[in-house]
Amino acid sequence: MTRDKLYIFLGQILGGYQLDTTLFYMFLDIAQMRRENMRPWVILRGEDTSQTASSANTFLTAKTLPSDFRSWYSNSPIVLADANNNPYYYQEIPIAQKLGYKDTSYKFYTDYSAGSFYLCGPLTQSFTIHQFYNKKSTLVSAASDNTWAFPSEYSKILALDVAVMWRLGVDYDQVNARNADANAGLAEAIYNEMTRWDSRLQNSMTAGLDPFNPSLGMWQSGQMPMNN
Repeated sequence: MTRDKLYIFLGQILGGYQLDTTLFYMFLDIAQMRRENMRPWVILRGEDTSQTASSANTFLTAKTLPSDFRSWYSNSPIVLADANNNPYYYQEIPIAQKLGYKDTSYKFYTDYSAGSFYLCGPLTQSFTIHQFYNKKSTLVSAASDNTWAFPSEYSKILALDVAVMWRLGVDYDQVNARNADANAGLAEAIYNEMTRWDSRLQNSMTAGLDPFNPSLGMWQSGQMPMNN
C-alpha cells in the first residue's frame, strides 16, 4: 500500500477521524523503524560492490558504508573477490583493537559514527569489496506513492501500529484503549505471519550449504578455505 492508501486505511480504523498528516508521517516513521529493527529480515538484506581495495591500502584506508546501512549480517559480512572471483572472507573486530590487528589479514573494523570501515592486513593485488548488510528501506512517509519494501499484504501493519500509538497516547481514554488492544492484536497476528514467511526464506537460503570442517579450514565439498 502507498503512503496515501495507508492514511485512508488509518482513517477507517479510527472511525473516520482524519489524523493530522504531519503527525501521521512521524508515527509512520516510528512504526516502520520499529518493525524493521525487530529481526534481520531477509528482504532487507543488501549487497554493495561499488568499492575496491588494492596493495596501496593500509589499515587506516577508509572505505564507505552504504547510505542505507543499518547493520552487518553473517559471520563474514565483507568478502574480497579477486579478478577470478575467488573469495576472501573478513570478520569484524572492535575498533579499539585496530592497532593489535593492523597486520592481521581477513579482519576489519568499523567506525559507525563516521560511516566507514577499514581492512586490516596487507593486500598483494586488487579486489572488489562485497559488503553484505542489513539495510534501511526508503521511508514510506517521504512521498505519496512510496510503498514499504515488504510484500503489500503486510504493509497494513504500519497503519495499525499508528492507530495504536494514537489511541494509547494523544487520544487516550478507556474506549480507545480497548480499540487499541484490538488493533494491536491484529498487528501482532500480521507480524507472526511475517516472521513465519521470513523464517521460510532464511531456511531456504541455507539449505544448500555444505558443512564447514574447522580442522581442515575448508568446506567439505572442496570450496575455497575460509580465513585462518
